[in-house]
Amino acid sequence: MRAYSLDLRERVVAAVLEGGKTQAVVAERFAVSPDTVRRYVRQHRERGGDLSPRSAPGAARRVPDALLPAVERYVGEHPGATIEQVRAWLKDAHGLSVSTATTHRTLGRLSITWKKSRCGRPSKMPPGAPLGGTR
Repeated sequence: MRAYSLDLRERVVAAVLEGGKTQAVVAERFAVSPDTVRRYVRQHRERGGDLSPRSAPGAARRVPDALLPAVERYVGEHPGATIEQVRAWLKDAHGLSVSTATTHRTLGRLSITWKKSRCGRPSKMPPGAPLGGTR
């Protein structure tokens, strides 16, 4: 869920503090929950007027956004590279030791999918054969 804009937050607080309206009326007027209005008013009071949204909880990403173009370039130059090879490249080229799962998530952020290569062993099933075999 995305945070409400700073402009909306400021208008909500102004309507309560300067407009003299109740929090319930303001919540209905701006189509937000009464708890959201209470939270913004409290945040305004506790932070001295700063209503900017907080950063998302959780740990920072292991592969920084600044490195994503390099990863994309590497995969473009090495289209047959496995996730383990990309992981090894990250360590060798950038000194970044990450797990296989982190490498996979990073490639997902770039919308890079991993499909089986056509250079593998061909299927033993003849083309057009029914799936599941015969009984």
